[in-house]
Amino acid sequence: MTLATCVHDPRCFQQRPPESIDLGHLLPAMLRQFEDGGLRYVVMRNYEGFPHWGYKPDVGLLIDHRDTSLLVDLFQKACDELGYVFIPATPSRNNVVLFAVRAMPDANDGRQFDAVKVDARTYESFALGRWHRRLRPFNYKVFLDDTRRRRVVQDDCAFHVYDQHDDFIMLFKQWRRKGHTRYRNALIERLNDAQLLDWFCGTIGVKKTEPERLIGPVYDESTHDPWLLHMLQRRYGRSTPWRMIVTHWRASAVALRRMRPHAAALIYFTGPDGCGKSTVLEYVKRILSDGSIIEPVKFRHLYSLKNVLVHVTQRFAWLKSARRPGRPGDASNDANPAELVLQRVDNMTVRDRDPGTKGWRIRKLIALLVGLLDIRVSYLVAWSFRWCGIVVLVETSPYDVFIKYHMPEFPWVERLFAPLLPRPNVCLVLRANAERIATRKPELTVGEITDFYERIDRVIRRAGANNSAVSIPTDVAPDLTFTLAAAEVIHQIGLARIGAQPSRFSANDP
Repeated sequence: MTLATCVHDPRCFQQRPPESIDLGHLLPAMLRQFEDGGLRYVVMRNYEGFPHWGYKPDVGLLIDHRDTSLLVDLFQKACDELGYVFIPATPSRNNVVLFAVRAMPDANDGRQFDAVKVDARTYESFALGRWHRRLRPFNYKVFLDDTRRRRVVQDDCAFHVYDQHDDFIMLFKQWRRKGHTRYRNALIERLNDAQLLDWFCGTIGVKKTEPERLIGPVYDESTHDPWLLHMLQRRYGRSTPWRMIVTHWRASAVALRRMRPHAAALIYFTGPDGCGKSTVLEYVKRILSDGSIIEPVKFRHLYSLKNVLVHVTQRFAWLKSARRPGRPGDASNDANPAELVLQRVDNMTVRDRDPGTKGWRIRKLIALLVGLLDIRVSYLVAWSFRWCGIVVLVETSPYDVFIKYHMPEFPWVERLFAPLLPRPNVCLVLRANAERIATRKPELTVGEITDFYERIDRVIRRAGANNSAVSIPTDVAPDLTFTLAAAEVIHQIGLARIGAQPSRFSANDP
């Protein structure tokens, strides 16, 4: 593979067409990272407007099969530099697909998403001959080190593209694949070079004539497939059984190196009733499932990790009963206002205020310990989802077990057991003004809501999960809340897919 340094013809840096996409916010930083990091790659096509625009928000690369990890690292650095959310797509056999997602201010002072995709292949594959179609895995493969590349500088931005012959072959393949007139026009434009025209006509065995007469208006497989195969074999070698075995072995080695599994992300949501958890979670689920910004993400929504032993303890009457003052209007209460009415309660799921008895604290302590054990048992299910590549969204975080339903504070229990709870990739603490929450939830007092936030901060600190906790305001514009929450979730899903340590995404914080 040769590397030539040149300055691209300024005529190719053409005026931006109306159907183009703005890429100037990402490409300069990304290409600079590739240049400084020594990534071996070529931009396969549609680079005429780089670094400012492209025909779609999809940058196609061919990279050296040994540089997949380097590509991910350099792309992540570019995203971090610009404040983008970074997420790789689900790994495939020969593609590394990466998304850079950013939140854009809209007219209502909220946010909306914008994304650019980098689709990097480790080899180009062709199925042209009879044996390629019969033995699909052994089709004709071209790796980066089979090609030649050149360094291009456009508007002080350097990147690598195919040399003349490789560029023509790959454009021909794209015309075969997409059938778009733009690729045929690009082929005709390149055949205006006399040397390339001589090489092309000599390869396919036709007399030299005008490019428009050589290249028909529509791709014809019966005519053009043999042409493409002849060009491939002249440029990269004949399609022999030995070559198919060697290239298939290399492709298999690439796939095997990328098969290292990583657990999918575990996302917690926490906050008092009325803070907007369900609404925010529904928005996050929609963003992950509809594929409007990134590819659809497999996820499982669990309301809580307490879902096994809580049913078993329903048989223990002492844990499920308590006495509290009867409600006004009860006959027993009118006869004797001081009389306490026996009521069935669930210490782990029902608000049971302190009646001032020791038995109440004991019941609450036992309920707390059972709940902690329940979380560990139930997490086995969530753990299996994560190792199947399914993101787990937990609407009521395990840390809430220490606080909700009027659970008294047991500092020694928190210090001892909070660090043993399953550690999330991120815990979103949804914060809103206590007075506003109390207006929506009259069964809660302002003091209880304020106390919840103070205690959840202490529990998270005692659990050693400060680095995983991110505050999301919910008493601002809803679009802003939704976008901040979704951006953080996408960011952590991306880190989990490459096995990186969780880190806070804060570039788009208000």
